Amino acid sequence: TLSGADREGALSEALGTWAASEPSAAAAYVDQLPQQERSPYLLDVVRNWSQQAPADAAAWLGNQPEGEGRAGAMGHLMWNWTTADPEAAANWLGEQPAGPSYDSGVTGLAKAATHAYDDPSPAVNWASTIENQDLRESMTQHTLGVWRRQNEEAARSWAAENGVDLPSAQPRGK
Repeated sequence: TLSGADREGALSEALGTWAASEPSAAAAYVDQLPQQERSPYLLDVVRNWSQQAPADAAAWLGNQPEGEGRAGAMGHLMWNWTTADPEAAANWLGEQPAGPSYDSGVTGLAKAATHAYDDPSPAVNWASTIENQDLRESMTQHTLGVWRRQNEEAARSWAAENGVDLPSAQPRGK
């Protein structure tokens, strides 16, 4: 019976709670909404589902229409999946079409891989595939900066081979 922002806020909160215990049921509910109304609720479902069963969340999210909601949810999905199973996450993401959702997914994957693993070189390579130029440059600099703190020679070599400026050296934690 609610409308506007009241309806959206209440539905978002309810779906987030529902997705924590029954994510596929919450996803099925979202699928019943008109396509133009789904976008704000994708993240509510994926946020919890991707922590429990990221491959299932990915299969569902991959069938949603491209848009702001899908792109936002994709970053969360890939962060959670990469920390749990980086190979499966990377394989699935590599099969997705280019676009805002792909870029957001790569961002989530690159951030997770950069901070969760000893070798951030795959994260730098992924970041360099982002289509959006500003986001690609930002993520490439971020991942290269982390890599530089871990292995300056390797990061410097990658930057030179790829014609990318190496970010300024910063102390750990920055």
